[in-house]
Amino acid sequence: MASEKSHPIVIKKIRPEEMKQNVAFIFDRLEVADRAAIHEVVFIKPNIFSPDSADTGATTDLTLLGIVIDYFTALGKQVLVGEAGANQFATTTMFAELGIQEFCRAHAAEFLDLNRTPAKPIELVIKGKRRQFLAPEPLLAPNFLVDLPKFKTHLSTRVSWAIKNLYGLLPDKEKWRGHQLGIHETLLALSQRFPVDLVLTDAIVAMKGMGPTLGIPDRKNLLIGAHDQFVHDWGLLQLLKISHVPHIENCIDGRPLNIEYQFLGEDGEAVDREALRLDLHVPPLLFAHVFIRSNWLQFTLAPKVERFFDPKILMRAQGNAHFVRFMRNVQKSLGV
Repeated sequence: MASEKSHPIVIKKIRPEEMKQNVAFIFDRLEVADRAAIHEVVFIKPNIFSPDSADTGATTDLTLLGIVIDYFTALGKQVLVGEAGANQFATTTMFAELGIQEFCRAHAAEFLDLNRTPAKPIELVIKGKRRQFLAPEPLLAPNFLVDLPKFKTHLSTRVSWAIKNLYGLLPDKEKWRGHQLGIHETLLALSQRFPVDLVLTDAIVAMKGMGPTLGIPDRKNLLIGAHDQFVHDWGLLQLLKISHVPHIENCIDGRPLNIEYQFLGEDGEAVDREALRLDLHVPPLLFAHVFIRSNWLQFTLAPKVERFFDPKILMRAQGNAHFVRFMRNVQKSLGV
């Protein structure tokens, strides 16, 4: 009987000044050019959910994004970059301040604010019931979908990796509904609806502790590549021995994958896993329970209170710079 196909996860130490060469090296390992050959359009989903810089551990490094765009434009692909951002931010202002539209144009790509991109209904099965969500039209075309998440933690879902990054494909109020219906179940259904063709995770500066914004930056100088979001997330979850992340634990329907871990040093040679310092201090499980319930309440009430004031005002208060600094200092004092 033939052995089960192995699924590679490439985890490579890099020198940031050699990022372009490292991206090309990982993409060669994953046979990206061949796998993308039949596609004319590449859709890239970075994690630019907030105005925080990549050095905070919160968002995808723009240098990395530019290199990935350039890789595909050099192959003759039309490149779209899309992001809806987090619920609390006014993306028209945030994206303008970040200069992300101009950045993408400079790399011969088009940036799409997915809150303002024409959308069509799709069907997601959540908790056994068919639910309609609006999804941006460009996602419904047969594109080569590239997921560029950050290697970070999350107060509600414990980790925020490739599957969680797909939540930023949904416009604001569609994400509200996802929290109401169940965040893990919605994430799983969304990831099944939009299978990813390539994951490249920015673990140059990761985030540990109380992510996705209150956590502590942790420089690792790593890039992590995989063929899809299921291999990536499930493989890393097993490797790091993190539990109680239902949207990842259930993503392969209980069928173990044969994961081929490739631990590589700066020169591309195999190294021991310990040499890469691939750890991630996740929030306690109690926090996840509390914050999932808190978010459920917040987003259940949001449609009701927005008749009187913008609920994003309260949401933004949670990301106040002074509060973030205070929470990071608390975590450092606790040894996170």
